[in-house]
Amino acid sequence: MEIKKQTGPEWIDSKGNSVEVKRITKLEKVRETEAVKIAKQAVKVETSLSVLKKMVIESTQKAYKAFLDENKVDDQEMKNHVWYNFNETIKVSVESNAVVEYNSAEMILAYDFLEKFIGENDGVLPAMLLDSLKMTRGRFDNKKIKTLLNFEEDERVVNDENFQSCIKMVKKAKTIKGYKTYEKIHLKKDEKWIPIQLQFSATEVPENEPDVIGKKFDSKGTTVFVDPLTKKKIFVENNDDVLKSDPSGKYINDGTTQK
Repeated sequence: MEIKKQTGPEWIDSKGNSVEVKRITKLEKVRETEAVKIAKQAVKVETSLSVLKKMVIESTQKAYKAFLDENKVDDQEMKNHVWYNFNETIKVSVESNAVVEYNSAEMILAYDFLEKFIGENDGVLPAMLLDSLKMTRGRFDNKKIKTLLNFEEDERVVNDENFQSCIKMVKKAKTIKGYKTYEKIHLKKDEKWIPIQLQFSATEVPENEPDVIGKKFDSKGTTVFVDPLTKKKIFVENNDDVLKSDPSGKYINDGTTQK
């Protein structure tokens, strides 16, 4: 999808109708300008994040292969791996977790068995375990369910028919729908691991105007944006569209101007 700011004597609205520019309000013009600017920036960042994700996974696979070779272990599938650079100031981790779903029919039966057990054995196990078999926001909490399953071999319940029937129903309800990987990068500062925030909600808004990444190289103000990950050049006609770095100085514009 092409992201393009509307200009000219007529604009096209959401229904495909032509609207004369003189009928466009100041509010609508501001929203058009800012929305397009945000969307273009977001697409560039998304592309860079995709490249980074691939890089982290591939580099971690190489590090894992080297780890196996050094320890004379046969090749095996990598699931989770944490590794560091030479002086241990950079930590990279890739975790693969199963995407688990539970069938509600079996979970209802499991709840009934657990409720009966707790009713007949007051104080043997905490009643709050019932919460592990309740849905929250339309989903079962896998961590709470794991807590319940940890009691399976407990001597207090190992021979109880109701409790074991509950565990059996939970296991029957469980289905693995796939696996999801999580990539994390940390830098060490003052002996503490500081995460590089790659989540939109966790990223802080910079206090100062960030530096521009790129080079103005002609009289028209055309800018060459250099993606810091792929090193590929992207030509941008409007200087307002140039991707910017944060004040930390991760990406620095060398200020070169060519004519």
